[in-house]
Amino acid sequence: MEFKPDLAASNPSIDFTNELAQLLLFTGEVGVAIQQFSAYRGNLNNNFSFPSDIEEISQQPALDLMFLSDVISKVSGINRLIRGCIEINNYKELINYLNKTIELYKAYSRPNEQLKEALKGDPYKTFSNTYLKGFVDLDFAISILEAIISKCEQNNVGAKTA
Repeated sequence: MEFKPDLAASNPSIDFTNELAQLLLFTGEVGVAIQQFSAYRGNLNNNFSFPSDIEEISQQPALDLMFLSDVISKVSGINRLIRGCIEINNYKELINYLNKTIELYKAYSRPNEQLKEALKGDPYKTFSNTYLKGFVDLDFAISILEAIISKCEQNNVGAKTA
């Protein structure tokens, strides 16, 4: 990975500064939630175990880590697509990716037996967990993604999706 200069300076496009700053805040909060399953939390029996009070946090710690990591990895895809879309001044692929990410986050936010079976775990259990909800707000993330889509559509950049 290498630092790339601001492409928007040479190709005037949509300013996503506020939305990206909000996504940075969201990913930081997800990172803090992930830390709750690590040595940062303390109360470890040894270097390779969960904290001794992990039951207070979760009944499915390994799955929670997987779902939290999945949520944060989607933001990396958004960043890559924004950079690519700025270069070609077409945001259709970004809009499609954001809509799929919103669908995923919404699916994680409600009970869904089919999703639970397909993933061999229950993402709803992760994101409805009272302790973790203090760190991870999927509705906040969804509102950011919807704001990005709205900016793209308001500026008639890329094709609108149904």
